[in-house]
Amino acid sequence: MVFKKVYAQSFPGPKFTVRVMEHFTISKTDAGFYIEGFPDAVKVVEIGGKVAKRLADLSLHKADLEFADACFAAINQAPEEPIVIREALWCSAIVHFLKCFSNGARFQLAPKKLFKGELQRP
Repeated sequence: MVFKKVYAQSFPGPKFTVRVMEHFTISKTDAGFYIEGFPDAVKVVEIGGKVAKRLADLSLHKADLEFADACFAAINQAPEEPIVIREALWCSAIVHFLKCFSNGARFQLAPKKLFKGELQRP
């Protein structure tokens, strides 16, 4: 059984964490249900509305930024010839990075909030 966009609360302690899961396999065991990747999950809930949309958008931004970072790292691993491989990695990294900061189907990240105190102009 595979569920999309479910959330798991992980315990112990007074605090809990909420992790976004997509396409995780849930299997039935003798002890109950087991969520692949969340062995300590106690409860699974579905959320909707603005909070769910915001979490989904942030998850997509995170995936895009990680992909851009992987492309930048792969440029140094790619052979010098043919040059098209390096150019494709460069273009893909820039596109995935910039789409996080542009208007589109999801909210855009605010550079002033993200880089507060880190951007200094001469």
